[in-house]
Amino acid sequence: MEDWVIPYLKDNNPEMPEKLLLEIKRANFDFFDEESNIFFGERHQTYDAYLDALEPLIDKLNCHFEPLTQFKCSNCQKFTMMFISVLASLSRDNFDKLCGSKNTFYIYSPASNAYVKNFEIINLKIPMDEKADLKVVVFNHEIATFPWFLGRFCIMRELGKIILGTRDEDTIKKKMKEWGFDKEMSTSIEFESRRREAISKFYAL
Repeated sequence: MEDWVIPYLKDNNPEMPEKLLLEIKRANFDFFDEESNIFFGERHQTYDAYLDALEPLIDKLNCHFEPLTQFKCSNCQKFTMMFISVLASLSRDNFDKLCGSKNTFYIYSPASNAYVKNFEIINLKIPMDEKADLKVVVFNHEIATFPWFLGRFCIMRELGKIILGTRDEDTIKKKMKEWGFDKEMSTSIEFESRRREAISKFYAL
């Protein structure tokens, strides 16, 4: 978590208890790599409150991560926390670039079937700009089932395209290393290596 995050949360919610801010800073998302089902069972309410406290980080982005029903979705909550943790790992300059990106929408798909998500004009965090292209960043529902650092890699790779204004994978990965996402990069490389190995074994049968 970068140093600007806690002051930012405090500025955007002056009534937030100092004790909660200190807990957010202390925890620093580290427990998520060890506990995969944090939004289930008795500890749900604790992490739900933790998520609510961090939501100011996405208040200036046009995000729609919740399901279409009235019920909360644990995968949606886990993805939202994953997404927020990536934002909190960015420099303030890169965070501001995301917040200032025109006509950019972020969607998490909690299901693999077809559905409609509405972004009501009146509720947009950043007004539409008729002179800017429309950008829709869609995150697949499976990301929430990935190991924590692999999910963060998938999110950061897409956010890098918005921050840098390029789709060149090599450029984005190079910058990710410069920005300190080494563990995410290593996890991705290991995952890809295992995937290729599994495919090779399958075709060798």
